[in-house]
Amino acid sequence: MKKRIVGAATLSLLLALPMTSQAATLTSGKEYVPSKAYKYSVYEISRKKAVGLTCKGPVQQRTCMVTNTKKNDGGYITSYKNKKYDMGIAYSDGLIIPTYTFPLKENVTVHAVEPDFIGTMKYTYKVLELDTKKTVGKKTYKHVIKIKNEDGGYTFIAKNHGVILFTHKVKGKQKTMYKISNYVKR
Repeated sequence: MKKRIVGAATLSLLLALPMTSQAATLTSGKEYVPSKAYKYSVYEISRKKAVGLTCKGPVQQRTCMVTNTKKNDGGYITSYKNKKYDMGIAYSDGLIIPTYTFPLKENVTVHAVEPDFIGTMKYTYKVLELDTKKTVGKKTYKHVIKIKNEDGGYTFIAKNHGVILFTHKVKGKQKTMYKISNYVKR
């Protein structure tokens, strides 16, 4: 009789566990910066064409510079430090994506306040998924973070590749602002 009671209690506990589970949480963005092991082909709306990038530097400030132009044509910096993840234009203060703060929790809306040039910037984003797949260009990425930004656009950040797609919502349609169209091993 005692074994049946213990067995029934254990079974009811196991059945109750899924009902009390927490939303998925990603505690660190360290593995979501672009890898130094790849050459990337990216499209960015201001260039209106694909450019090649190679990345170097520490995780805290991974610099990906344009490689297939005749002059120093800039690049991008993906930064992960103090639990904050952002991507901007190299050698400037211009950000391409909003700053996302870790830990990220699935299905949670974040109301953020960050310093900027004239004081503070307030913005909102919602973490939709923390471990999804996304096809962009010629590649399908695993372990992708999907974030909806306050303008209705989306940011997709892939493990070991950084931002793979960033869109804005313009006149009801998604407009690609930045994407990785391909990558190959260095």
